[in-house]
Amino acid sequence: MDTSSVYRMLVVDDEALIADSLANMLQCSLDDRLDVYKAYSGPGALALLERTSFDIMVLDIQMPGMSGLELAKAVRGRWPSCKVVFLSGHDAFEYVYQAMQYQAVCYVLKNEGDEALLEAVRRCVGALDEEARSDALLERAQEQMRMCLPILRREFLQRCCRGDAVDEAERARQFARYEVSLDPDAPVMLLAGRGDEAHARENATQVDIVVRDKLQHAARCEMAQAHTRLWVWLIQPFPGEPASRAAVMVKGMAENIQRTCLSTLGTPVSFVFETQPCAWHMLRDACATLRLALETLANERSGGLAFAEAEFFRAGEAECRADEEREVFVRLRGLLSDISWRMSGGDAERFEACAAELTALLTPYVHINNLSVAELFSRMDTLLLTFAVQHDLQERARTHPAFRALTSGGAVDPEARLGRFVSLGRCLMGWWHESRRDKRDAFVCGVDDYIANHLAEDLSLVTLSERVFLNPSYLSRRYKELTGKNITDVIAAARMDRAALLLADPRFRIRGIAEQVGFASPAHFSRVFKKHTSQTPQAYRDRVRSAVRSAPAQ
Repeated sequence: MDTSSVYRMLVVDDEALIADSLANMLQCSLDDRLDVYKAYSGPGALALLERTSFDIMVLDIQMPGMSGLELAKAVRGRWPSCKVVFLSGHDAFEYVYQAMQYQAVCYVLKNEGDEALLEAVRRCVGALDEEARSDALLERAQEQMRMCLPILRREFLQRCCRGDAVDEAERARQFARYEVSLDPDAPVMLLAGRGDEAHARENATQVDIVVRDKLQHAARCEMAQAHTRLWVWLIQPFPGEPASRAAVMVKGMAENIQRTCLSTLGTPVSFVFETQPCAWHMLRDACATLRLALETLANERSGGLAFAEAEFFRAGEAECRADEEREVFVRLRGLLSDISWRMSGGDAERFEACAAELTALLTPYVHINNLSVAELFSRMDTLLLTFAVQHDLQERARTHPAFRALTSGGAVDPEARLGRFVSLGRCLMGWWHESRRDKRDAFVCGVDDYIANHLAEDLSLVTLSERVFLNPSYLSRRYKELTGKNITDVIAAARMDRAALLLADPRFRIRGIAEQVGFASPAHFSRVFKKHTSQTPQAYRDRVRSAVRSAPAQ
């Protein structure tokens, strides 16, 4: 059953037998479209309406205390899209007229029979389906999406800069969805800026407007981060143009941008420009490097403005000068980002492949005493510690020798440190999978135990959702995802299994058994039992007795 097309319906009648009968008839007739609830008074219905929303209501128009008309008025105030079907024993004009004032979908006379009510409810279901498909609703959603696009676009690009696991196909889909002006398959250059720290967040949007205005004829440009200490723009050349031309134009406009920000916003802005195109999966490391460069620039500058290329900060490095060695460490940092993605996504196979490649590439360099090796090992340790904290694995990890060595801070042989990274990463992923499996099992067992121990009580999705603190629809979907079963079928089967056991014991009367498994009406219990077993409760009891009598004595 597709839970997205199931509507929640409430039947309200002060005569319990009528409410039970109608609810059962509607549930059986439209089982794949309705989740039916009952109330026996206006106040009882209001109590349910305080707990959840309803899509359709069938109301007895004449009830003591609070009439169906009064209840409909209260419903309209809370849930204006709810469809209302009035039931009445009278066809007097004043009743019909008043019902129409509350935008009732139908007015059905009780003596018209079940088919008239069933047809009215079908019309309600059809109207709800149509509304879900309506162009007006879709247009409103699209308009809201357009209004939110700049925020959503920046949030997604910020995820890319953080190194969140976004594969090529997903990146292309999100670029199209959020109308990102960049090519999701091409590398980017990075322009990082830093302004007056006291007003950085307030000035970020204004500075972004200036940057994009000045660069609109030079290159494609999107702001990806607007943090207090770091603003980042992703830049690509226009299609068919070389990156070198775009880089020259960006550098040429930098001073103009700084002057405009200072004169119009009163904000001095320092820039560091990474002209070397950066692959998307390397953005996190590139942003971290630019942040350090900006901080260095801020400490060294003598005036209010500064601009430098990232190459300026690499020029003084003594280590990794050879192009081949530099490329190795670029690849190693990329592999670390990839490993982080694979661990977060639970992809054990790709983790092993990336870890094996990292080990092969890094092993020849582990004993070289330079900052690149030290930085790489530091990133590896941080990755493991962050994963353990994010997934609440600290207590489990403390018992592992590799984790104790990681947190002890003592000197470790580089090759052993590399082996520890792979070993501990593998363990952390395994513990995380166990933890997730335990939580899933605990969820299902908790729901099943509650059902088994409360068969005589209300087991509606609303009640169950309150026990596990989930939305009713999500509870139903989640349970089916984990078990492959509809939760309503599980409840019905549990009740019928318990009823079958009780029917085998002659000490229990059928009326009492019906109450013990959650049925207020013996007649309703009999219909449902027969639907599941093809026998009435009495026929089932007689068959069991006959089988016992004919069994040979032990």
